[in-house]
Amino acid sequence: MKLNWFKISDAVVPKVIHVYKSYRVFEVEGDIYKFASTINGRVIDAENQLIISTLEPDDPQLIELKDIKHIKTMPFSDVPPYQQKVIVKGILDKKYMLYRLLDSIAEKLLKKDVIKSFSFDGLSVKPYFDYTVEQLDGSFFLTLRLRYNMVYRKNVWDLVGRDRKRLESLVGKRIQNIFSWQRKSFEIVDIRDPDGDIVKKGIIPHFVRCGYIKGEEDIVKRVGEIDWSQPIIYAIPVSGKSKEKYPFAPQFSKLVFEMGDLDGETAKEVRELWARKKHRTGKDN
Repeated sequence: MKLNWFKISDAVVPKVIHVYKSYRVFEVEGDIYKFASTINGRVIDAENQLIISTLEPDDPQLIELKDIKHIKTMPFSDVPPYQQKVIVKGILDKKYMLYRLLDSIAEKLLKKDVIKSFSFDGLSVKPYFDYTVEQLDGSFFLTLRLRYNMVYRKNVWDLVGRDRKRLESLVGKRIQNIFSWQRKSFEIVDIRDPDGDIVKKGIIPHFVRCGYIKGEEDIVKRVGEIDWSQPIIYAIPVSGKSKEKYPFAPQFSKLVFEMGDLDGETAKEVRELWARKKHRTGKDN
Protein backbone atom coordinates (compact mmCIF):
# COMPACT_ATOMS: atom_id res chain seq x y z
CA MET A 1 0.00 0.00 0.00
CA LYS A 2 1.34 3.45 -0.87
CA LEU A 3 2.29 5.67 2.08
CA ASN A 4 0.09 8.55 0.91
CA TRP A 5 -3.05 6.38 0.77
CA PHE A 6 -5.47 6.62 3.70
CA LYS A 7 -8.54 4.41 4.06
CA ILE A 8 -11.82 6.34 4.11
CA SER A 9 -14.18 5.28 6.88
CA ASP A 10 -17.09 3.13 5.71
CA ALA A 11 -19.36 5.59 7.53
CA VAL A 12 -18.51 8.21 4.88
CA VAL A 13 -19.51 5.98 1.96
CA PRO A 14 -23.27 5.94 1.26
CA LYS A 15 -25.13 2.63 1.21
CA VAL A 16 -27.76 3.82 -1.28
CA ILE A 17 -28.09 6.52 -3.93
CA HIS A 18 -31.21 8.35 -5.08
CA VAL A 19 -32.25 9.08 -8.66
CA TYR A 20 -34.00 12.39 -9.29
CA LYS A 21 -35.52 14.00 -12.36
CA SER A 22 -35.17 17.75 -12.70
CA TYR A 23 -37.91 19.73 -14.44
CA ARG A 24 -35.98 22.97 -14.28
CA VAL A 25 -35.37 24.89 -17.50
CA PHE A 26 -31.64 25.51 -17.73
CA GLU A 27 -31.04 28.62 -19.81
CA VAL A 28 -27.24 28.45 -19.70
CA GLU A 29 -25.28 25.62 -21.29
CA GLY A 30 -23.85 23.29 -18.67
CA ASP A 31 -25.99 24.59 -15.80
CA ILE A 32 -27.55 21.18 -15.15
CA TYR A 33 -24.09 19.88 -14.21
CA LYS A 34 -23.55 22.81 -11.87
CA PHE A 35 -26.99 22.26 -10.37
CA ALA A 36 -26.24 18.57 -9.80
CA SER A 37 -23.00 19.43 -7.99
CA THR A 38 -24.87 21.66 -5.51
CA ILE A 39 -26.87 18.64 -4.30
CA ASN A 40 -23.79 16.37 -4.30
CA GLY A 41 -25.07 14.72 -7.43
CA ARG A 42 -23.99 13.58 -10.86
CA VAL A 43 -25.88 13.85 -14.12
CA ILE A 44 -26.51 10.35 -15.52
CA ASP A 45 -28.80 11.37 -18.38
CA ALA A 46 -28.54 15.00 -19.48
CA GLU A 47 -31.25 14.71 -22.14
CA ASN A 48 -33.84 13.51 -19.62
CA GLN A 49 -32.30 15.55 -16.80
CA LEU A 50 -31.74 12.56 -14.50
CA ILE A 51 -29.43 13.08 -11.54
CA ILE A 52 -28.12 10.72 -8.86
CA SER A 53 -27.56 12.20 -5.39
CA THR A 54 -26.81 11.12 -1.83
CA LEU A 55 -29.42 13.54 -0.48
CA GLU A 56 -32.56 11.91 0.92
CA PRO A 57 -35.93 12.88 -0.64
CA ASP A 58 -36.93 14.60 2.63
CA ASP A 59 -33.72 16.63 2.83
CA PRO A 60 -34.64 20.32 3.45
CA GLN A 61 -32.47 21.36 0.51
CA LEU A 62 -34.55 19.22 -1.86
CA ILE A 63 -37.88 20.06 -0.27
CA GLU A 64 -37.24 23.71 -1.13
CA LEU A 65 -36.79 22.75 -4.78
CA LYS A 66 -40.19 22.48 -6.43
CA ASP A 67 -38.83 21.37 -9.81
CA ILE A 68 -37.20 18.07 -8.88
CA LYS A 69 -38.84 14.66 -8.33
CA HIS A 70 -37.55 11.51 -6.66
CA ILE A 71 -37.64 8.59 -9.13
CA LYS A 72 -36.10 5.66 -7.25
CA THR A 73 -33.51 4.51 -4.71
CA MET A 74 -30.81 2.01 -5.63
CA PRO A 75 -27.72 0.45 -4.00
CA PHE A 76 -24.63 2.64 -4.18
CA SER A 77 -22.76 -0.38 -5.54
CA ASP A 78 -24.91 -0.15 -8.71
CA VAL A 79 -23.34 3.20 -9.58
CA PRO A 80 -20.43 2.95 -12.07
CA PRO A 81 -17.05 2.89 -10.21
CA TYR A 82 -15.88 6.21 -11.67
CA GLN A 83 -19.00 7.99 -10.46
CA GLN A 84 -18.76 6.29 -7.07
CA LYS A 85 -15.36 7.92 -6.55
CA VAL A 86 -16.69 11.30 -7.64
CA ILE A 87 -19.66 11.03 -5.25
CA VAL A 88 -17.44 10.07 -2.30
CA LYS A 89 -15.08 12.95 -3.11
CA GLY A 90 -18.09 15.27 -3.25
CA ILE A 91 -19.08 14.17 0.26
CA LEU A 92 -15.57 14.92 1.52
CA ASP A 93 -15.63 18.31 -0.23
CA LYS A 94 -19.08 19.52 0.78
CA LYS A 95 -20.00 17.71 3.99
CA TYR A 96 -16.58 17.52 5.61
CA MET A 97 -14.99 20.56 3.90
CA LEU A 98 -11.77 18.60 3.45
CA TYR A 99 -10.23 21.21 1.13
CA ARG A 100 -10.52 23.82 3.85
CA LEU A 101 -9.02 21.49 6.45
CA LEU A 102 -6.07 20.68 4.18
CA ASP A 103 -5.59 24.38 3.39
CA SER A 104 -5.50 25.09 7.12
CA ILE A 105 -2.83 22.41 7.59
CA ALA A 106 -0.81 23.86 4.69
CA GLU A 107 -1.01 27.36 6.21
CA LYS A 108 0.32 26.05 9.52
CA LEU A 109 3.20 24.30 7.76
CA LEU A 110 3.99 27.51 5.85
CA LYS A 111 4.13 29.49 9.09
CA LYS A 112 6.48 26.90 10.57
CA ASP A 113 8.70 27.09 7.44
CA VAL A 114 8.18 23.39 6.73
CA ILE A 115 6.95 24.16 3.20
CA LYS A 116 7.64 27.29 1.13
CA SER A 117 5.81 29.81 -1.04
CA PHE A 118 7.05 32.79 -3.04
CA SER A 119 6.09 35.46 -5.56
CA PHE A 120 7.80 36.06 -8.87
CA ASP A 121 7.17 38.60 -11.63
CA GLY A 122 3.43 38.87 -10.95
CA LEU A 123 3.07 35.16 -10.23
CA SER A 124 2.14 33.66 -6.90
CA VAL A 125 3.51 30.18 -6.20
CA LYS A 126 1.94 28.47 -3.21
CA PRO A 127 1.99 24.85 -2.03
CA TYR A 128 -1.24 23.05 -1.21
CA PHE A 129 -2.49 19.55 -0.53
CA ASP A 130 -4.45 17.97 -3.35
CA TYR A 131 -6.27 14.71 -3.06
CA THR A 132 -8.12 12.12 -5.06
CA VAL A 133 -10.38 9.24 -4.08
CA GLU A 134 -9.34 5.78 -5.24
CA GLN A 135 -11.01 2.40 -4.90
CA LEU A 136 -9.27 -0.87 -4.12
CA ASP A 137 -10.73 -4.25 -3.13
CA GLY A 138 -14.11 -2.71 -2.34
CA SER A 139 -12.73 0.05 -0.10
CA PHE A 140 -12.21 3.75 -0.78
CA PHE A 141 -8.93 5.51 -0.12
CA LEU A 142 -7.83 9.14 0.13
CA THR A 143 -4.58 9.88 -1.74
CA LEU A 144 -2.72 13.01 -0.65
CA ARG A 145 -0.16 14.92 -2.70
CA LEU A 146 1.70 18.15 -2.05
CA ARG A 147 1.36 20.32 -5.16
CA TYR A 148 2.20 23.88 -6.12
CA ASN A 149 -0.35 26.29 -7.50
CA MET A 150 1.16 28.97 -9.74
CA VAL A 151 -1.27 31.71 -10.73
CA TYR A 152 -1.18 35.36 -11.70
CA ARG A 153 -2.19 37.57 -8.80
CA LYS A 154 -4.40 39.70 -11.07
CA ASN A 155 -7.75 38.42 -12.28
CA VAL A 156 -7.81 37.47 -15.98
CA TRP A 157 -9.81 40.51 -17.10
CA ASP A 158 -7.39 42.97 -15.49
CA LEU A 159 -4.41 40.87 -16.58
CA VAL A 160 -5.28 41.40 -20.26
CA GLY A 161 -6.02 45.10 -19.70
CA ARG A 162 -9.72 44.44 -20.34
CA ASP A 163 -8.90 43.91 -24.00
CA ARG A 164 -10.88 41.25 -25.86
CA LYS A 165 -8.15 40.54 -28.41
CA ARG A 166 -5.66 39.81 -25.66
CA LEU A 167 -8.27 37.68 -23.91
CA GLU A 168 -8.78 35.66 -27.11
CA SER A 169 -5.04 35.00 -27.22
CA LEU A 170 -5.46 32.95 -24.02
CA VAL A 171 -7.53 30.21 -25.72
CA GLY A 172 -5.84 26.93 -24.78
CA LYS A 173 -4.60 28.30 -21.45
CA ARG A 174 -5.88 27.19 -18.05
CA ILE A 175 -7.92 29.13 -15.56
CA GLN A 176 -9.36 28.66 -12.08
CA ASN A 177 -12.30 30.21 -10.27
CA ILE A 178 -10.98 32.90 -7.92
CA PHE A 179 -13.75 32.29 -5.38
CA SER A 180 -13.71 28.48 -5.21
CA TRP A 181 -11.70 26.79 -2.47
CA GLN A 182 -11.12 23.94 -4.93
CA ARG A 183 -8.23 24.36 -7.35
CA LYS A 184 -9.93 22.74 -10.29
CA SER A 185 -8.45 23.93 -13.57
CA PHE A 186 -10.33 24.50 -16.83
CA GLU A 187 -8.96 24.94 -20.34
CA ILE A 188 -10.23 27.96 -22.26
CA VAL A 189 -11.83 26.83 -25.53
CA ASP A 190 -13.89 29.84 -26.61
CA ILE A 191 -14.48 33.54 -25.99
CA ARG A 192 -18.01 34.76 -26.58
CA ASP A 193 -19.78 38.11 -26.59
CA PRO A 194 -20.64 39.81 -23.29
CA ASP A 195 -23.85 38.56 -21.66
CA GLY A 196 -24.77 40.18 -18.36
CA ASP A 197 -27.54 37.64 -17.80
CA ILE A 198 -25.07 34.75 -17.80
CA VAL A 199 -23.05 36.52 -15.11
CA LYS A 200 -25.98 37.80 -13.05
CA LYS A 201 -28.40 34.87 -13.41
CA GLY A 202 -25.97 32.00 -13.95
CA ILE A 203 -22.46 32.44 -12.59
CA ILE A 204 -23.13 34.53 -9.47
CA PRO A 205 -26.11 32.43 -8.23
CA HIS A 206 -23.94 29.33 -8.75
CA PHE A 207 -21.23 30.86 -6.52
CA VAL A 208 -23.87 31.52 -3.84
CA ARG A 209 -25.33 27.99 -4.05
CA CYS A 210 -21.85 26.51 -3.69
CA GLY A 211 -21.10 28.67 -0.67
CA TYR A 212 -18.21 30.52 -2.35
CA ILE A 213 -19.81 33.90 -1.65
CA LYS A 214 -22.87 35.30 0.12
CA GLY A 215 -23.70 37.84 -2.58
CA GLU A 216 -22.38 40.31 -5.14
CA GLU A 217 -20.83 42.43 -2.39
CA ASP A 218 -18.26 39.69 -1.74
CA ILE A 219 -17.21 39.83 -5.40
CA VAL A 220 -16.86 43.61 -5.30
CA LYS A 221 -14.65 43.38 -2.20
CA ARG A 222 -12.33 40.97 -3.99
CA VAL A 223 -12.12 42.24 -7.59
CA GLY A 224 -13.83 45.66 -7.57
CA GLU A 225 -17.00 46.73 -9.36
CA ILE A 226 -18.34 44.06 -11.67
CA ASP A 227 -17.83 44.79 -15.37
CA TRP A 228 -21.09 43.63 -16.93
CA SER A 229 -19.68 44.23 -20.41
CA GLN A 230 -16.84 41.68 -20.13
CA PRO A 231 -16.80 38.82 -22.67
CA ILE A 232 -17.69 35.33 -21.48
CA ILE A 233 -15.04 32.61 -21.34
CA TYR A 234 -16.12 29.04 -22.08
CA ALA A 235 -13.82 26.36 -20.70
CA ILE A 236 -13.73 22.59 -20.19
CA PRO A 237 -12.39 20.68 -17.16
CA VAL A 238 -8.73 19.73 -17.48
CA SER A 239 -9.19 16.54 -15.48
CA GLY A 240 -11.94 13.93 -15.75
CA LYS A 241 -13.93 12.75 -18.73
CA SER A 242 -16.33 15.67 -19.09
CA LYS A 243 -15.91 17.95 -22.10
CA GLU A 244 -18.85 20.12 -21.08
CA LYS A 245 -18.20 23.81 -21.71
CA TYR A 246 -18.71 26.00 -18.63
CA PRO A 247 -19.08 29.81 -18.67
CA PHE A 248 -16.60 31.93 -16.74
CA ALA A 249 -16.38 35.65 -16.15
CA PRO A 250 -12.76 36.74 -16.80
CA GLN A 251 -12.99 39.09 -13.81
CA PHE A 252 -13.80 36.14 -11.53
CA SER A 253 -11.00 33.94 -12.90
CA LYS A 254 -7.26 33.60 -12.48
CA LEU A 255 -4.76 32.33 -15.03
CA VAL A 256 -2.93 29.14 -14.05
CA PHE A 257 0.60 28.30 -15.09
CA GLU A 258 2.74 25.21 -14.83
CA MET A 259 6.49 25.19 -15.28
CA GLY A 260 6.06 23.83 -18.80
CA ASP A 261 4.07 26.93 -19.75
CA LEU A 262 7.00 29.25 -19.07
CA ASP A 263 9.82 29.93 -21.50
CA GLY A 264 13.13 28.25 -20.72
CA GLU A 265 14.87 31.24 -19.14
CA THR A 266 11.90 32.20 -16.95
CA ALA A 267 11.39 28.59 -15.84
CA LYS A 268 15.07 28.42 -14.92
CA GLU A 269 14.76 31.58 -12.80
CA VAL A 270 11.70 30.21 -11.03
CA ARG A 271 13.49 26.94 -10.25
CA GLU A 272 16.50 28.83 -8.91
CA LEU A 273 14.28 31.00 -6.72
CA TRP A 274 12.49 27.93 -5.46
CA ALA A 275 15.80 26.22 -4.67
CA ARG A 276 16.95 29.25 -2.67
CA LYS A 277 13.71 29.28 -0.70
CA LYS A 278 13.94 25.55 -0.11
CA HIS A 279 17.48 25.75 1.22
CA ARG A 280 16.84 29.02 3.07
CA THR A 281 19.47 30.95 1.14
CA GLY A 282 19.08 34.18 -0.76
CA LYS A 283 16.35 36.79 -0.22
CA ASP A 284 12.61 36.29 -0.18
CA ASN A 285 10.68 37.87 -3.04
